Amino acid sequence: MTLCNTSVLEQVSIKMRALPTNSNPLGLFHNTFARFKLQPQYTYVDKSEVIPSLDGKKKNQTKHQWQAILHVSDVFITSATSSCKSEARRLCGLNAIDVLKSDNLIVREVARNVDGRKVMRKEVIAVSKQKKVPAYNANACKPESVNPISRFVILDTGHNAIAGNPVGTLVSSCQMCKLEFSFDFKDVFENVTDKTKALSKTVCKVSIEGQVVGVGVDPIKKNSKRLAAEKALNRLRKTYPIVKVNAEIKEAMSKQEIMGKYKNKTEEELPESNIGNRLLKKMGWSGGGLGKEGNEGIEKPVSVEQNFRTTGLGFTQPVINGALDRTTAETIIQNYVASSTTEEMVFSPELSQNDRKLLHQAASKFKLKSLSRGSGKNRFLVISRKVDVTELVANLTENGGKSKVYSLIQPGE
Repeated sequence: MTLCNTSVLEQVSIKMRALPTNSNPLGLFHNTFARFKLQPQYTYVDKSEVIPSLDGKKKNQTKHQWQAILHVSDVFITSATSSCKSEARRLCGLNAIDVLKSDNLIVREVARNVDGRKVMRKEVIAVSKQKKVPAYNANACKPESVNPISRFVILDTGHNAIAGNPVGTLVSSCQMCKLEFSFDFKDVFENVTDKTKALSKTVCKVSIEGQVVGVGVDPIKKNSKRLAAEKALNRLRKTYPIVKVNAEIKEAMSKQEIMGKYKNKTEEELPESNIGNRLLKKMGWSGGGLGKEGNEGIEKPVSVEQNFRTTGLGFTQPVINGALDRTTAETIIQNYVASSTTEEMVFSPELSQNDRKLLHQAASKFKLKSLSRGSGKNRFLVISRKVDVTELVANLTENGGKSKVYSLIQPGE
């Protein structure tokens, strides 16, 4: 087995940075190590906790927690924690990919506090080329603290969502930012001497990436959860921006604009340069329908349509005047994908439910994000590129804090 040192890890890092974007990054990660005859070793630590029942009647609950630690030879790479053993291993591998893609790595023996004990171990450290490697400090046993929710953004869907539905707002914001969140409940008693006469209250702690951001106390469990979410949002909005969905959508694409701009393009005749057109003319065809006599055959080429439903071959959907067809929907999406715009594409509420369905399917086919907002006659469709929340905030900042769909509210405003 190859000895793991700084020079070997630099070669691994070069290979890691040259790897293409792949749906299986962990497979490429392990293949890269195998090329250098290195064997990643995963060890697991069970950090589960038993939470005793307060009233003594219910069974004790176990909070499962696994920590995966990755070593290569005797060098520590990274670690990750999750409630599932396999998920902890996956997160550990993804963290290792980020570490090893740094452009300047060294292997150094450092002092760390592990389970309350001070130990010396070899670690991979990413060092900036513009800075000198810091001298060894025996007192520096704790790693530099990093705010785990530094990229948090509050998503305000409108209609007084923050005050009216704080739990839903907090959940949707964490999901948009891809941050882990949890609501932890605990029953407490005011009169601990006689639990039969004690007044119980529920304490709810809401955490984001393991960091407690709000606490609520109420006799009713549901109310304590709401209070915790309210306090969390009031605290977070002082530090983090708010992305608010605009109440009025301007510059939406109308039905008339769609039919005039795209419908005619899909119904154009084949050009003279088309190979099928030229072959038919060589055989005596001069236009119109096909056929040996009377030209009673078909006049337009057979169109190929992708079937998203369970209908059989040859089924034709009845045409409704002014309705959107699948070919036109895909043409709209193709033009948006080919453009370089980062703006969202908004369709007016004039579109029917079937029109929005066709556009949803076309957007999914081309890996775009599609979302219908509003209700009833005011329901409209928004199609956009899949961007990270950090890119979304950056784009809104460049455009003066507003786009067709969103508005950016800075912290404290």
